[in-house]
Amino acid sequence: MIINEETIPDIRELYILGLPIKTKIGNIHFAKVKDYYTVLTFLPYIFLTKEDIYELFEDKKMAEEQLKDIPFLIIIKNIPDLYLIYKKIFYFFFKEDVFDLVETDDELNYYLNLMKTMNCLHYEKPSKDPEIAKFDMYDRIYKEKRGLIVTFEAMVTSVELISRQNALDMTIYKLNALFNRIMAFENYRTSVLFATVAPDVQIENWFKHIDVNYNNKNNKTFLKDYIKEMEKIFNN
Repeated sequence: MIINEETIPDIRELYILGLPIKTKIGNIHFAKVKDYYTVLTFLPYIFLTKEDIYELFEDKKMAEEQLKDIPFLIIIKNIPDLYLIYKKIFYFFFKEDVFDLVETDDELNYYLNLMKTMNCLHYEKPSKDPEIAKFDMYDRIYKEKRGLIVTFEAMVTSVELISRQNALDMTIYKLNALFNRIMAFENYRTSVLFATVAPDVQIENWFKHIDVNYNNKNNKTFLKDYIKEMEKIFNN
């Protein structure tokens, strides 16, 4: 165990400090921007559910019947490849080998949810239906073209441009917080400008509370707009 490490309790308002959070099994660390690719490789497992395990079996109904009463943690520990992946994930975030100290599903869920919240993680599981997967791919293209999806690259370059700091050593949480604050400030400036000609414009304080874990990928696409935009993209 790491000795004399400065830590914080699990209080959301303190996350911006980027200090490790003290837990029952050790101190869990915030991932940094330079770790982003590594974190991406962990996403399918951080968001894995027991239902996903059923899908690995040819007879899914039989698998569900046999495994439904077995704790998810026990299932993980009895699938060697999966067990090693979770040990690697926990070692990455805790900086020490602590996965075997997790005793229950509730504890496992707590630590996995903490990883998600601390690092603003979101994951859309790919559809097993080829047609839906194809539509999802086109939908992402459409949203990127319309600027409805904020990419990781856009966040990093925006924060570096405004702050004039190298973002690589920032925590992913701080990157998200800074980017959201930049957007709030720019929206505030635009609203103030419009208010000079349209008094009814609602002006929100740029320092208002922002949910750093808001997932902008949940924006809904209107089908008619989607079709028009996709025609433009693939006809050019």
